[in-house]
Amino acid sequence: MDPAILKILTELNQRSLSGGGFEEFPGKGYRPDSTAWAVMAFSAVDLNHASIAPALRSLTRSQSGDGGVALLPEYPQACWPTPLAILAWMNFQECAEPLQRAISFLLHFTGVHGDNPVGSPLAHNTALKGWPWIADTHSWVEPTALSVIALRSAGHRGHSRIAEAVEMLMDRQLHDGGWNYGNTEVYGQQLSPMPDSTGLALCALSGLITEKEVIGSIAYLNETVPEIRTPFSLSWGLLGLNAWNRPHETAGEFIDRCMNRRFLYGGFSTTHLCLLLLAHPDMAQSSIFQMQGSKT
Repeated sequence: MDPAILKILTELNQRSLSGGGFEEFPGKGYRPDSTAWAVMAFSAVDLNHASIAPALRSLTRSQSGDGGVALLPEYPQACWPTPLAILAWMNFQECAEPLQRAISFLLHFTGVHGDNPVGSPLAHNTALKGWPWIADTHSWVEPTALSVIALRSAGHRGHSRIAEAVEMLMDRQLHDGGWNYGNTEVYGQQLSPMPDSTGLALCALSGLITEKEVIGSIAYLNETVPEIRTPFSLSWGLLGLNAWNRPHETAGEFIDRCMNRRFLYGGFSTTHLCLLLLAHPDMAQSSIFQMQGSKT
């Protein structure tokens, strides 16, 4: 096994809690999003890993009565971890019931949308429905992309919510390629593309549109990824290229370089470690973000 993957697995094992589940940083306590990412990472290596079953039970206990999975029980409106839970549960038959409840919740969950008023400083179509971070707010690129990936992976590729979300993501693509976090232009000024938002959007759209429609965004990532040193942006950048059959030939070296710098910043979060593992070229065949490429 690649040394970088071994380092990541060793650190992830140290984040496993005795009562099941994972913490985002050592000593900070259980989080459902960290637990979902850990299940995805361990599942890519070994579906029978000892940490998975107790983590799945903890994640199931985090599910609300409406099927959503909130970051904290006292803030049920912050239900953005729900697509992560779907991706964690979908490979395990014992999670079929919470999985279906989470899918039903996500299909009916939407944010605030409506026609863009005349004179608005925003350029994107605010009527198109995607998914928000928090209930009763507007759709953003990252939660929409994660929801598309989760629902598509769970067998709902042809659902009307997926079709509208694809239209929404394409409407938010920047004219020069790439995606910002939410908008395209403000007061006539195009916003800057971000490698994490761009990688996420490309993962969500692979297999659903043609390569010609996102060729500028793929070119942006190809040019940007070698300069990235931080785990979140690097991982999503590599995963976005992988999703379009454009794996970077030195991806493993980029991940090694990133891992070797982790203690300069006080260590990486569980989410970041898991993303680096899933983006590693040795995980390409077992990752949930498998290559799908252009729509056929």
